[in-house]
Amino acid sequence: MSPLSPTRMVGSSSRSLFDMLSTDILLLILSVSTPATIRQCQRVCCFLRDLVHSDMYLQYLLELDTYGYTEPLNPRRDLGYAEKIALLRDHTSRWRNPGIISPDYYELPPGRTISPRPFVNGTFVWKAEADNDSDRICFYQLPSRNKGTEFKHWSVDLAEFRGFDSLWIDPEQELLVVVMKTGTDSGNTIYEIHLRSLGTGQVHPMAATEHSVLYYSTILGSLRIEVIGHSLAAITSSSLPHAVRTVVWDWATGQQLSYLAYEGSSQLELLSEKSFVVSQTSDPDPFSPGGSSGCLKLYQFGYTQDARSNQAIHTASFELPVNTSEDTISEIKLYAAPNTATKSGYYTSTKVYDQRPSDRLLRIEVLAPPKYFYHGGAALKTIYAPVSALMHLFPNARPEATDPLNCLIIPWDRWSNRTSWTADAEPAGNSCVRMSGWRAVIIKQSLGVGPSNLSILEFCQKRLGSRGTGVSSRYASQEVDMSPGDQKINKVSGDKFVSAKTSWTLRSVSPSSMMEWYDRPWVDEEHLIQRKMVMSGSAPRHILMDYSF
Repeated sequence: MSPLSPTRMVGSSSRSLFDMLSTDILLLILSVSTPATIRQCQRVCCFLRDLVHSDMYLQYLLELDTYGYTEPLNPRRDLGYAEKIALLRDHTSRWRNPGIISPDYYELPPGRTISPRPFVNGTFVWKAEADNDSDRICFYQLPSRNKGTEFKHWSVDLAEFRGFDSLWIDPEQELLVVVMKTGTDSGNTIYEIHLRSLGTGQVHPMAATEHSVLYYSTILGSLRIEVIGHSLAAITSSSLPHAVRTVVWDWATGQQLSYLAYEGSSQLELLSEKSFVVSQTSDPDPFSPGGSSGCLKLYQFGYTQDARSNQAIHTASFELPVNTSEDTISEIKLYAAPNTATKSGYYTSTKVYDQRPSDRLLRIEVLAPPKYFYHGGAALKTIYAPVSALMHLFPNARPEATDPLNCLIIPWDRWSNRTSWTADAEPAGNSCVRMSGWRAVIIKQSLGVGPSNLSILEFCQKRLGSRGTGVSSRYASQEVDMSPGDQKINKVSGDKFVSAKTSWTLRSVSPSSMMEWYDRPWVDEEHLIQRKMVMSGSAPRHILMDYSF
């Protein structure tokens, strides 16, 4: 007689085994298990199945996993687990059927947007332009069902930074980054990066120094700031010629973690507190026909305390698909969804659900050369991949080698099954793409006198199924492999990382006789906002529309 399988053995004698452990002990063991393990335990025997079904905390953990979220480090204590599950289901239902949402309206004072990313994690940045308030920056914190917070607005006086170049915010850490151009030195521009409290405008209490200084080349360059946890990256890039440079600090200690000066690409994205990625075409000659599209070069840093040896280390190269079209490739552009995840020890809001830092999209646009000097290149392909697709393949061990020959080469077919691309992913005209977490929102007709038409692409594989969703199963039938119709471009191999598409037109509620102008919308996990300017009388009115999910 063949021996029983482990599952059958446990199932046949479950009472004798489980009688030795109290229910509290069993629940404690399950509560520290992974959702996959909890689901496996449910299939072992009726006793475990009933035990899991009877405990609302375990059901809450399974619901989080079903919708592609994780339990926050600072969970809300004012809601029971049944209430949290109901909130999760309603949040997902709204994203799947956004037409049911009516916007809320907030009137803004006369002013303008000033930040390159004016909407971050539920907070909108606005510069008031009243004569007596010319240096005051307004912040609008929108209501959050996830955090249990109400609408809040405040302002900060930045008179000491008169003429500042840009602002960047991280609401989760109460961080306001002010970038000031202060002069030049040997052909380089000097920027001061000030770290302030988002609530008061004073020096941030966790900042080691009041400001850092960055030097960089001024050749058609631009500067932007990215923050993940305590890593703050100042990234400068230029298009002619293609070049990018970054310096990364731990803004809480003042230590410089990394630097990189790279020629041949102007695209760099911070992936984690200790890694970033740079795109590279396959041939240094941008007009060389045929061949591979190029690759993504992954760099690690922050593994040494020696400031003299903190250059980022190239640890892996992720190959992109071969270009089979007749067009040549001029550039590979990168765009990462903003990081909104938090970790222990940082300023964190209480939440019902959270996302991991790697649970966000990376958009890769492979561009053909422009037909004319003043035109941008057309996208040959647009590939979407989760940041986790890169993070889980490169070595976790401390990198030692700086020799490029020692880095990992990841062929396209080894990670292509975690990518997707869409036939309508290329923005046209005044359209654009916004990303948040696993979602990409393609916005068409977004700049002008009419409401925007949106296509919401959902890439989280767990959300694509109808299992245990508690919402209409019609959404599951929308699952499609969004392969391009242009047969000149090779078809992406693998179809696991597919998307579900939802179309949506934002509402226009003003009388048709009233002249309106709509700005491009912005999105995060809970909101889609759009600024509308309405001509009323002698002065325009600025209205912020908020669609809450």
